[in-house]
Amino acid sequence: MKRLGIYFFICVILSSVTFSQNLNSVTFQTGPTMNTKRMGHYSIVLPNGKVVLVGGHGTNFVSLNTAEIYDTTSNTFVQDTMQYIHDFGAVSDLNDGTWLIAGGSNDLGVAPGISGAEIYNPSNGSFTACSSMVYPRCVTTAVLLLNNNVLIVGGWYDQSSATYGEVFSPLTKSFTATQALQTPRSNAMAIATADSGAVVFGGYYYYGGTNYENVEYYNPGTNTFTQLQNHLFPGDSGWCIQNDIFLRPLPSQRMKNGEYLICAWKQSPLQYTLGTFDPVTKSFAKMDLETPLPSADSIQFFKARILDTLRNVTYWFGMKPNSNPWVMQLYTIDLTMKIWQVSQVDTTSYYWTSSGMSLLHNGNILISGGTTSNDYNTNFTPVNNTLIVGSGIVTGVIKNHTSLPLHFNLSQNYPNPFNPSTNISYQIASAGKVSLKVFNILGKEVATL
Repeated sequence: MKRLGIYFFICVILSSVTFSQNLNSVTFQTGPTMNTKRMGHYSIVLPNGKVVLVGGHGTNFVSLNTAEIYDTTSNTFVQDTMQYIHDFGAVSDLNDGTWLIAGGSNDLGVAPGISGAEIYNPSNGSFTACSSMVYPRCVTTAVLLLNNNVLIVGGWYDQSSATYGEVFSPLTKSFTATQALQTPRSNAMAIATADSGAVVFGGYYYYGGTNYENVEYYNPGTNTFTQLQNHLFPGDSGWCIQNDIFLRPLPSQRMKNGEYLICAWKQSPLQYTLGTFDPVTKSFAKMDLETPLPSADSIQFFKARILDTLRNVTYWFGMKPNSNPWVMQLYTIDLTMKIWQVSQVDTTSYYWTSSGMSLLHNGNILISGGTTSNDYNTNFTPVNNTLIVGSGIVTGVIKNHTSLPLHFNLSQNYPNPFNPSTNISYQIASAGKVSLKVFNILGKEVATL
């Protein structure tokens, strides 16, 4: 039997935008009160603009089985009940409008957590239980692969969940264990690569300790992990990753050029840097700003950072060390010009540890939850406060031009040969109009999708 030859032509229309940051227009105002005091929750921004806050833990470190939906139109929160508690669990988009929510800590952060998993459907607001994970796990992470499966890795205070990952299939709604990771991890990060695999990096030993620098690669074809590199930035040891993906979907950290924005830190002395990951070349690189970021003596950055709607400006919050009351600052970093500016936030009565941070459709940032303590009692004293930060972006003239994206990926169609249908997967660096043309083996165009 001959294989059907299929060839493709992709034309992408992109837009470029010039803009400036007006720090005088950055505003900070109190938002609506949540129904439950919470921290460590996961923030999902839906296509309709609503924000879903998933789980976390409440007063006295009690894990939550509730979710809150923020409606920007009414400026209110509505609470709903999930099937399981999910505190520092794994959350991933399933590429069909629904979301996988799996695992999480028991009360007081007790490990190994739970194995319960469920599917959230925003269209009808339902939380439906599915098969349990292979391993109970918490302080874990999930990433959607290009083959539409979800890879889950990492576990706290539990050797099995830290050593072995698992893969969720949206078709069967079930989990399958992977082979062992090269390094057992808790609180790791994972980013999908252009070949349907993923890189896993960061985190630390499942009983705590020094943060890992090495990077490994997950191969979905063999279901195995291999060492990719010994250091996050090759030739520059000491850099560790700042993990915040348990607070928001990692795709929100993808820049306009298709690379992912990460932030890293190094001890002795403590310093911060921004970095990038290219999902096509599987390479990490430090981002050298025109002026280096300030030292840790003047600012201590939070793990969370927010990309603007144009994906070329990031907002990074920090706190002045030893300030009383706490003084927060907002760093606005132009990822194209490699320059940053800072604006000061009014003093606040609560700390933003494990707060949810979400970019709203209007460009503002919603900060939800936090804690009144910054010591041993941090996890016992969450708040139900929210804060809305006006980003102050001033957009300029939009100029349209035709160009190829910096990075794109066109996967082999499957099945091939096929009858009557086949699946074609592709990836582009940023949103745009796409023309997908199909040619037969003689070079004749047979379809335009």
